[in-house]
Amino acid sequence: MKDFIERDLEEVRADLMRIKEFFQEQSFHNFAMQKTLIEYRKMPESVIADSDAFFVPDRSEFSITNYPTWMRSYDLGFMNMKNECKFAGRVVFPIKNVKGVIIGFVGWSGFDKPKYLDSVNAGYKAGATTFYGMENLPTYYTSDKPVFIPEGLMCTNYLRSKGFYSMSALGSHLSKYQAEILKRLGRRCVFVVDNDATGSAWAKVLKWQVPKASIVCVTHGKDIDGCRKENEGCYEEVLLEDLQKLLDSNNPFQTFKELIRQK
Repeated sequence: MKDFIERDLEEVRADLMRIKEFFQEQSFHNFAMQKTLIEYRKMPESVIADSDAFFVPDRSEFSITNYPTWMRSYDLGFMNMKNECKFAGRVVFPIKNVKGVIIGFVGWSGFDKPKYLDSVNAGYKAGATTFYGMENLPTYYTSDKPVFIPEGLMCTNYLRSKGFYSMSALGSHLSKYQAEILKRLGRRCVFVVDNDATGSAWAKVLKWQVPKASIVCVTHGKDIDGCRKENEGCYEEVLLEDLQKLLDSNNPFQTFKELIRQK
């Protein structure tokens, strides 16, 4: 904890940018991103550049000696107490503030648990206080388009690849600060909670946290990313059509059920 207190926050965030650049400059970067995000996760090609993500190899393939000394500083949130990279074997997504500055990371794995892993740097847990995609918030505030708030960042990546505005809540929770940010969107804020017990419980909380927001969930699969891949992608075209008219149509939707819909 001593390092957390003494380290300058701006210096820490500059090093977070250096971490991203270090891995994106590695010879395995493009191949790893293609294999993990495009082939395995079936994301559109544009997600690689738009997400600004990078891959950290497994510890057996990339030993601690491959990491620069400065990167091993515990206060960057990239290493654990055993001086091992906590994100090894994961695709890592930068979490940025409204100015586009990297303030933390979320690592995703399709094989290990937990599926998503947050970083804590300089005593600051970005995933608990901000949104994935928050760097786009100034644009969202000045537009009249709906902004979709799913739980998971993969849903946000997919939505943005299709031209929709989206930020991920990085889980089924909102801090008071996050709720205040979304209230400014008014009825343009659309939560897409997961189609499970946790999502249903969160919807009940969201009713009073962000009163003007609409709340929906998919009818096929668990979330938007799951719905578009369900039954070999047979719902994807209809899903995109429903998203286009979600706030403006009185017709029933084929891929969404409404929990709360603001008129």
